[in-house]
Amino acid sequence: MTASLSTILVSFEAVPFAKVGGLADVAGALPDALRGADVDCTLIMPRFGQIDPEALGLEPVEVPKDWYVGIDFQHHPFRAWRGQLPGGSTVLFLGDDRFFGRPGIYNDPEGRPFGDELERSVFFSKGVVELIKCLGLRPDVIHLNDFQTALIAPYVRSLYAGEEVFARTGLVYSVHNLAYQGVFGRERMTTIGFEPELCRPGQPFEFHGAVNLMKLGIHFADRVNTVSPTYAKEIMTPEFGCGLEGLLHAFSDKVSGILNGIDTEVWDPARDKRIGYRYKPGRMSGKKGCKGALLEQAGITLDRLDRPLIGMVGRLVAQKGLDLVAPVLERLIDEDATVIALGSGETRFEDLFRDLAKRRPDRVGVRIGFD
Repeated sequence: MTASLSTILVSFEAVPFAKVGGLADVAGALPDALRGADVDCTLIMPRFGQIDPEALGLEPVEVPKDWYVGIDFQHHPFRAWRGQLPGGSTVLFLGDDRFFGRPGIYNDPEGRPFGDELERSVFFSKGVVELIKCLGLRPDVIHLNDFQTALIAPYVRSLYAGEEVFARTGLVYSVHNLAYQGVFGRERMTTIGFEPELCRPGQPFEFHGAVNLMKLGIHFADRVNTVSPTYAKEIMTPEFGCGLEGLLHAFSDKVSGILNGIDTEVWDPARDKRIGYRYKPGRMSGKKGCKGALLEQAGITLDRLDRPLIGMVGRLVAQKGLDLVAPVLERLIDEDATVIALGSGETRFEDLFRDLAKRRPDRVGVRIGFD
């Protein structure tokens, strides 16, 4: 039976191949969920250096040798591979060694930005459009996520506007975190592939004298989605709009929020083989076993087993609320709570947790990084 709708989901990260945050969970689960709803969804993501085609059994995709991506008047050939998500949906990996054959997704192993974020976004975005053309795909919907893929919107609607393959394609742009917008100097317009004259007040490319990739995604998409109905309202306020609240208000008729869900197969503690003890309603003893295993892994004695345990997993940055957490951590610990944190981010917050763990090893466990 042929699926009623053909969609392409484009993301810089997706489980189980590459993950930094919640976007990876959405991108990894949504294609298979849509498949169950009679929607054919193909995921396209970069092939980072950590993704081994042989180990994953990926098949090379035949791409004509004269197909390339143009950046700053240089030709960059692209390669592609085909694989599958656990539920059977197709994944296409795109990349080359120059832009993606390195450790890390957004930053190097030391947490520093690579410095060529714009070139990587341009290469991947143009490569996705070229790959769709090359394979003769005719998507009903292309679903873009965050600023790294936002350039696909102006490319499809402007540079490739006359291509038959995109004649009936709708564009959905999902904002997972409005704070990370991809802002670059006006002089980078040539790298993006447009005339610098287009970056002037009143034009979609211009943002306070610079180029804002997220603004382009919002402007050129047919629908703008966020991770919840509440967040869709919040980002239209000065407090949470990060400078884009005016633009979002102007396009409010196409902005909505769909609450992020979870994969109930993967995250079912009654069947999860990756936890030491399983549990379910009516038989919750395994949850205490899991708590004990976590305390042991964090180097905290089991005499804390009956004390309150606060777990934190996430990006250690002020935008995630760490500036609110920091002042009360000592008080929580003094009130007999145990704190275990996992994440990385701003140096000041990483140092705060390291210092707490050093001074209060009986009540604080910290792992800086991603696990």
